Amino acid sequence: MNTGTAYLGAMGTAEHVEFTALGDAVNVTARLASAAGRGELLVTEAAGRAAAFAAEGFESRQLDLRGKTAATDVIIVTMSAATSPVG
Repeated sequence: MNTGTAYLGAMGTAEHVEFTALGDAVNVTARLASAAGRGELLVTEAAGRAAAFAAEGFESRQLDLRGKTAATDVIIVTMSAATSPVG
């Protein structure tokens, strides 16, 4: 899960049109999905802040994503962590 500017729209020819999303935020989200393990949701810290997500008690990690010069800070949400009471 990521946040940022994305460009959405129909692309293609008269014979074949697809609805797609483009942009850096979309690319980062795709790379996070590829890096996630079974039962994991990877949330960028920026997306967590934008959603006012309380990340206390969740594991965090830095990922080196293709196309990015700096590591990306992520919060790892798992089914067991998401359903466990915090505190």
